[in-house]
Amino acid sequence: MQPRVLKYLLDIQSVIQEIEVIKNKSNNDFNTFKAEVILQRAVERDLEIIGEAIRKILDLDPDLKI
Repeated sequence: MQPRVLKYLLDIQSVIQEIEVIKNKSNNDFNTFKAEVILQRAVERDLEIIGEAIRKILDLDPDLKI
């Protein structure tokens, strides 16, 4: 595995951990999450980061099974 691919995978892992923190801040309650625009925007951005990392991984190694 290329070092850059590993870096993007670690970025994805880090963002997933951030989403877990946000989930805990909303007490794992969707209505609480829904009421907090800031939390929603943070998760939206985290999902964008995951998508960008996956795109970059596939650019580096199109045959990689995700």
